[in-house]
Amino acid sequence: MPLFDLDEALYVSCSKQMVLSGDIVTPRLNSRPPGRLSSTVVPFFEKPILVYWACAASLRLFGVSEGAARLPVALAALLTTGLIAYAGSRWFGRRAGLLAGVVYATAPMTLIDARQMTTDGLLVLWFTVALLAFFELQSGVRTSNKSPVPPLLPLHFPGRSLLLTSVFWVACALAVLTKGAVGLLLPALVILAFLAFSRFSIALQWGNGLGLHLQMSGALKSIAAGIGRIRLLRPVIGLLLLMILVAPWHMVIARTRERDAESRTWAQEYLIRQHVGRFKGLDTVHNAPLPTYFVYFLFGFFPWSCFVPIAFRRVPSMPCEPQADGQNQIALSLEFTSNQEENAGSQHIALRDCAAIQNFLLIWFWTIFLFFTIGAAKLPTYIVPCYPAAALLTGLWLDKMIREGGKAVRWGALAAALIAGILVLATFVAPHFVPKNRPVPAEMAQALLHITILLFVGCAGAWASFRWRGNLAQGRMLGITFLAAAMMGLIAVGTSEGYSVASKLVLGPYQHMAAAASDDAKVGIPIVYYHIVPRRPSMLYYGGYSPIETKVEPLLPFLRTLFSRSNSKVDVVTAGDIYASKLQTELNAVTDIRASVLAREGTERGGWVLLRLQRAPSTPPQSNP
Repeated sequence: MPLFDLDEALYVSCSKQMVLSGDIVTPRLNSRPPGRLSSTVVPFFEKPILVYWACAASLRLFGVSEGAARLPVALAALLTTGLIAYAGSRWFGRRAGLLAGVVYATAPMTLIDARQMTTDGLLVLWFTVALLAFFELQSGVRTSNKSPVPPLLPLHFPGRSLLLTSVFWVACALAVLTKGAVGLLLPALVILAFLAFSRFSIALQWGNGLGLHLQMSGALKSIAAGIGRIRLLRPVIGLLLLMILVAPWHMVIARTRERDAESRTWAQEYLIRQHVGRFKGLDTVHNAPLPTYFVYFLFGFFPWSCFVPIAFRRVPSMPCEPQADGQNQIALSLEFTSNQEENAGSQHIALRDCAAIQNFLLIWFWTIFLFFTIGAAKLPTYIVPCYPAAALLTGLWLDKMIREGGKAVRWGALAAALIAGILVLATFVAPHFVPKNRPVPAEMAQALLHITILLFVGCAGAWASFRWRGNLAQGRMLGITFLAAAMMGLIAVGTSEGYSVASKLVLGPYQHMAAAASDDAKVGIPIVYYHIVPRRPSMLYYGGYSPIETKVEPLLPFLRTLFSRSNSKVDVVTAGDIYASKLQTELNAVTDIRASVLAREGTERGGWVLLRLQRAPSTPPQSNP
């Protein structure tokens, strides 16, 4: 599959330039801003360096290709899935861990992040490692007899605490080098929220005919006790380690005096615009209303998101191992006790029962979800760090449903089937409401229809299994298998028929036009990418030269500056509708520039064109008789 625009193509194009130039400090794009035509590359300061290092290393090892570029994020997704399955198996049992891994691996946003080279797949891995290391450090090596939970790290040795602390801080450092300050901010917010409510108890009680009552009691831990727990992370040494890993690149790049394509310095773009500006809503393109993330999570975690509300409500009452207490009231305690080990001399925290794990996962999810909900800029990928927690809790609940049954799983499957049915209906109806001059290609509509029908069949099959065979554990397991199989089938159809259609109809036309101009670029003819909105940096990757990217209007006065005595030609790559509505009007009004179409893909207005603009030979002045 060719590179996707926008983000993946930006990161891979910069990584390709890193391999070609050997400059491992400043990410650069092979593009020439209109104001700096003598430059063949331009700095790109939007993200930290780790995503470029990972991609460039893979390109250097395995050759420049899409598969090599995407290998780091594919491995990151596999490792994250393995961590989720392992943690779930240790905490909740083997089947619950396996279900958690399946839930995470088949979530649509996981698949998207695992199959394109962006920062999110790497960030989720570092974030998951950091929080699991923190919780393992807090829980120590002992558990109570009430509900024993084995540690994630089964080996007990003198340096265990130091190892977990180091893993936490190294993971945070890698997260900062991947996504910026949010790589440390998010783990810190989750940890502070968890410690703030470490003595907060919740009781769920069934009343007499009054339904479910929620009772809350407890008090916040003292500041001194909270500081004591934070000391387990050795914050002074840990922050020093983090700075040793993070500071060198930031110090070197901060000294550069170069400016990006928008004439911004590194500080203006990276620190102010990307960190402060996005959260405050200065990047208005990504701004969205508060409820947006509920919709993003519904489809990004589908179909498992249809079970999440029930799972989140029920998890506090779930033991980590099957047990029948027969009680109507369940009290959960997140109370910790300190223990000073005589031999090791290090402080450990003993968890009373597995309810602390479940509440830690709930806090993990909601802290991230609410943090980005408050922010102005909203993209579906921002909340993916909360997906591991949702997968673990959903896996635990599904395991309980397999063992004990219940109607709740039936209602979740019914909701998933209804939503999938709406998607099928939308694929039928939507093509009739698009503008007639921009019809939806039949191949694209067919591919979408196949995907949505497959999803509906899987969700409907799951509901039928829960509805008519739900009294048997095998029937409940069959329903979950239907859902997982539907998502695996979606991957198969999406990466075969879907990728083929996207490559042919969406990405291919403009990428082919960019590549078609490469021979002209080699002989010194300027190449102009004109009025391409939104930007498509995959054209830089497949072109392999340094084009001039501009949206200036009118274009011909600018093109005249590119002509010289030795060069009377300029190539222009643009969309078919831009050529018809803007450039052709300019060309009709002049006589000294001739245009010819060298290549075209797609319809006249909906496709892409490669134009050759040539200055006409000057006519000698006529002499007076």
